[in-house]
Amino acid sequence: NAFTVVAVNCYVLISGYFGIYPTKKKLWNLFAICAFYSVGHYLVYALLNDTFNIKTFVYSFLPFSHNQGLWFVTCYIGLFLISPLLNAAVSYLNEKKKSEWFKVLGGLAIITFYFGYLWKSDLNHNGFNLENFIFLYMIGRYLNLTKKRLKGTYMMATYIGCTLVTASLGIFFLLYKGTADYMFIWAWRYNSPFVILGAISLFMFFNSLNIQKKWINSIAASTFSVYLIHENCHVNTLLYDYVREFSNGMNIVTLICILLVVALAVFVACIIIDSVRIVLFTTIKKVF
Repeated sequence: NAFTVVAVNCYVLISGYFGIYPTKKKLWNLFAICAFYSVGHYLVYALLNDTFNIKTFVYSFLPFSHNQGLWFVTCYIGLFLISPLLNAAVSYLNEKKKSEWFKVLGGLAIITFYFGYLWKSDLNHNGFNLENFIFLYMIGRYLNLTKKRLKGTYMMATYIGCTLVTASLGIFFLLYKGTADYMFIWAWRYNSPFVILGAISLFMFFNSLNIQKKWINSIAASTFSVYLIHENCHVNTLLYDYVREFSNGMNIVTLICILLVVALAVFVACIIIDSVRIVLFTTIKKVF
């Protein structure tokens, strides 16, 4: 988890680096994808459990506000809607000295790390919120402004270092407090300075590379759908219960190997499902 907890922050950093420029078409496409899986999940769930609730079914058509446990959807649509304001702020800051950028990022860092991560303020108590996304978006925009390609080996070393610190914090609080609650509070929060720095380092590592592979972009295009499919509350409960059941009493090495295989299998299965959705959407667009 220490190695992969940076994923969400990286996703938002990428959005910030390239910028979100909202249009009605982009908003509709985002809604269509979310609604497709939201409605589909509920219909499959209702069919398999021989139950149907008209209120829940109607709510499934409102994926931005009734997202069936997908908190990222609500935060990302919030970032999408507020991005024109953030882009305007970026344009203003670009006309000023870099010291103005440091003031803005410094203020957001104080809110995120001091009030949020350290003291668990409602301003940004865990990073699973729009405030954290705004901070990461602005960092991404600044990285794009500087256009610096830092040495990849340094960036990878920083990422691994942050990962080790995150893992050490998790182990320390697990042993010190004897419960996983403190481990999650102090190690796995998205507003942790080590998680954020690790995400920036990993992003800048790949930014230092020159990869030209179309198949990577093809897979990347379905990454959001992978999240929508397997993290839906109707799916992840079954998936996690299955993992808990077969992992009971298993040694750690075997467990890690099996988990990696299961994760890969879930990812591939979701990519295949989304390929069907892409064909369906493409056909509908051609008709209409």
